[in-house]
Formats: sequence, C-alpha cells, structure tokens
Amino acid sequence: MEEVFEHSARVALTAGGLMGERIARAREQAHREAQAASEQEARELQKRLDAERSAARASLAPVDRDDWWQRATPDEIGDAWQTANAWRDVDADAQRTADTMRDELRQRYDFDVDNLGADPGAVREALAADLESVADDETIEARVVADTNEGRPATEAVAKGSKRTATARRGRGKTAQTRAPRRDARGR
Repeated sequence: MEEVFEHSARVALTAGGLMGERIARAREQAHREAQAASEQEARELQKRLDAERSAARASLAPVDRDDWWQRATPDEIGDAWQTANAWRDVDADAQRTADTMRDELRQRYDFDVDNLGADPGAVREALAADLESVADDETIEARVVADTNEGRPATEAVAKGSKRTATARRGRGKTAQTRAPRRDARGR
C-alpha cells in the first residue's frame, strides 16, 4: 500500500512540476507577446504624434514672417495661437512661436494674451460657431460617438445597437426565376 502511495505521489508531483513549468513558460511567452504588442502600439502612436507635430510646425512656420502678420485675419491668428499653445509643452519650436506671438500681439495690438478680458459669452459662441463650421450636426454626432466608442470591445458596441435582431423568414429572398410556377387545378 505504501509503495502504491509513493508511486502515485511521485507521478503526481512530477506531472505537477512539468505542468507548472509549462504554465510558467506560457505566462512568460504571453508577457513577451503583450510587451511586443504594447511596444508596437507605442511606436505607431509615436509615429502619429511625430506626423501631427510636423504638421503643426509647418502651419506655424509663417508666424515668424512680418508679411504673415500684415495679412493675417483674426481667425488665422487665433488658429496659430491655438496650435502653438497645444504643442508648446512638448515642442520647443511651438514654444518659441508662442513666445513670438505673445510679443507680436503685445507690440502690434496691445494685447496681453494672459489677460485678454474677452466676453465669456462671446467666446462660447465663437467656439460653438467654429465647431458648426467644421461639420454638420450629423457628422459632429458621428464623431462624438466614434470618439467615445473607440477602444471599446466590439461586443459592447454591438450591445448598444438595436435590441431587435433580424430573423430569416420562409420564402423570402427567392427570386421569381427560382420559384416553381404555380399551376391551377387543371395542371396548367
């Protein structure tokens, strides 16, 4: 009896040890794969960020020229200020452009960009008008939904849709050519 117990225990311990090693290797492999996927996502995000930064730099390049300031509309100046502020914490060129704009706005228009004193209601209206000029209501709604649903599992997105599912019905989908012709009582 003791030998049977020993033999069974040895087999169980050996099998358990081997399975434990396999589980540990599988866990390590899963970790490496997840890390590689994360690194790939990080590289893709960095690539997109670099492209956006490059586009921002290109759009801000004319701000250093005097002729840009002579012909720039208030909207163009506002757009440049927005871009410079969006990127100034992560891009030295954008920071320099923001500083240049601060100086130019003070010298040319006597504006203190840190204390503009704009009417808050007018600012809200300008922001709503800016958004509406970009797209119609349906497009804005679609973008908001897409932005909020991005990154969620597909099952969750489907679950938010219609609760009713389509069901197949007999006889539907057949074309006239595939149906047998109807005959009257005389077989015609």
